[in-house]
Amino acid sequence: MRREVQSSWIRWAAVAGAMVAVLAFLLVLTAFPICSDWAFICENTGSRKGYREWFLGLQTNKWYEESKLEDFVKKEYPNEFQHRWTSYQGTGRNIFGIAIVRRHGRPGPILMPIDWLNGYVDHLDPDQKKGLYDVFKSDDPKEVRNAVDKVGEFVPKKGMTNRKMLLTNEPDSVRLSVSMVVCSSFLRNTPEKQRFSGRGMTAKPYEGISNGSSTI
Repeated sequence: MRREVQSSWIRWAAVAGAMVAVLAFLLVLTAFPICSDWAFICENTGSRKGYREWFLGLQTNKWYEESKLEDFVKKEYPNEFQHRWTSYQGTGRNIFGIAIVRRHGRPGPILMPIDWLNGYVDHLDPDQKKGLYDVFKSDDPKEVRNAVDKVGEFVPKKGMTNRKMLLTNEPDSVRLSVSMVVCSSFLRNTPEKQRFSGRGMTAKPYEGISNGSSTI
């Protein structure tokens, strides 16, 4: 009888120990990323791409979103076309898919919803499109900022009611960059007396803007 009790206790202890070990292992897994969702923007064209990278190096869920500026330059000036990729999203996720690590590069002011840039490029003639590409490619901070500010000036004229929808799926890095573009454009185009009065901030809907570019 005593041996049976001892044997039973041993079995229960073994089961309990195994359960504790499994729980401890799962807790350890929650603290380490098993995959990372990456997204990049080309600072020469505004195009985007991304993928999910697993801890063994395997890449899945690859996607690519070409800007209209890239499409134009590749067709009209293929010998001058170059990419310059910078990461704007790097989210590490644990075994449960919870984001536990955020790391990415520091793109310039071109980081904005791609539909804004496409809408602006649609209204440029070929020479202006080439000039815009040359400015972005030059990586001159002042010239690039001036070019991006022009995009910010163009979007309010077409309506800002869809802006919240455009930013719904964007990472924080894009939202911050967009806020800087919008504020810069507002300060440049609104008389000083009206900047904080609420006047000069209304806009008409722009149905030409669709949902913002997707990110992983």
